[in-house]
Amino acid sequence: MSGVFLGLYVCEDKRIISKVPGLPKKICGYNNTVILKIYTCAYHAFYNDTCPQIYNEIDIRDAWIILMYLFKENL
Repeated sequence: MSGVFLGLYVCEDKRIISKVPGLPKKICGYNNTVILKIYTCAYHAFYNDTCPQIYNEIDIRDAWIILMYLFKENL
């Protein structure tokens, strides 16, 4: 089985980000296209516009562009 794997991560989410370095090797073993991006100044749930402390419009726009490109090319 092959496909596309998109991972959008934030540096401030230490529990999750600590697992990312080994992820591509595991995923590539299934002949997948892997797109990983780590946002260095964002926090978990950075898309939550009801919480101004973590909302990050610049990174949201970037993540949206990547997601829309992925959908356009693969769906």
